[in-house]
Amino acid sequence: NCDVADLVSDRRPYITSIPNRAAHLREPYLYDVDAFDPEGEPITFELLGDVPEGMVIDPQSGLIEWPSPDPVGEHT
Repeated sequence: NCDVADLVSDRRPYITSIPNRAAHLREPYLYDVDAFDPEGEPITFELLGDVPEGMVIDPQSGLIEWPSPDPVGEHT
């Protein structure tokens, strides 16, 4: 016999928190990413793509810090 759960080998973790989409000039932007892994595996966080200058994420905690958001443009 085969259980359906046995066929799903590695389900992706997913983010459970909702970021604040507003950043204010001359004020640091902070967002603590919360995520859940269905298998209970440890999660390592990283920023991918076009990351704004100065934005970093703590790989263990998921805390995003952006000391000085760019004054011009839309950032996703």
